[in-house]
Amino acid sequence: MFEDDMAWAGDPDGPDWRVLGAYDDVDAAGRALPRPVPPGVLRPEAARFDRPALEPEVSLQELLRDITEAPAAGDVAETLLLTAQTDPDAPGPMLHLRELLHTAAEFSTAMATVQGGRLTARFDSLAHQLGCLIEHLRTAAEELGATVAVLPPHRTPRPQPQPPRPAAPGATPPAGASPRGPLPAARRR
Repeated sequence: MFEDDMAWAGDPDGPDWRVLGAYDDVDAAGRALPRPVPPGVLRPEAARFDRPALEPEVSLQELLRDITEAPAAGDVAETLLLTAQTDPDAPGPMLHLRELLHTAAEFSTAMATVQGGRLTARFDSLAHQLGCLIEHLRTAAEELGATVAVLPPHRTPRPQPQPPRPAAPGATPPAGASPRGPLPAARRR
């Protein structure tokens, strides 16, 4: 049984990896590893301290709330189209997710390992599937928007009367209240 933490460098699935040593704890093994590359190596034009300001976006929670509170099909369609927006000047959240997957694939390729190559293929496949999903969502949203529909009246929320709560033991009823509660409607005169 191994009690030591191992540190290694290189591609574990390739022929050129090597063991750097066995260490008593994870921290010591981490100190023996080669230093990570500085930020901006994946994309040299990207620098950690020279980031452009991000545009404010609508959160997924807000989009979900918009659909939950929507009174008509057109409102839901508008929210779905905003989610799947493909305009490069104002991309929707799904387009950002596809860009995230492409960037993860780019990072996996830059790892230059066998596993990195496998992950690149998975991320690219997921990005392609998401692109297809975006198109399906846009089509469905347009079809929903073409229907002039509203929720039926029985779906409209109404305040629900709450039954009276029993008084807590030892509590005194408010002034003017009957000790037994309100009288039924048939007994009132």
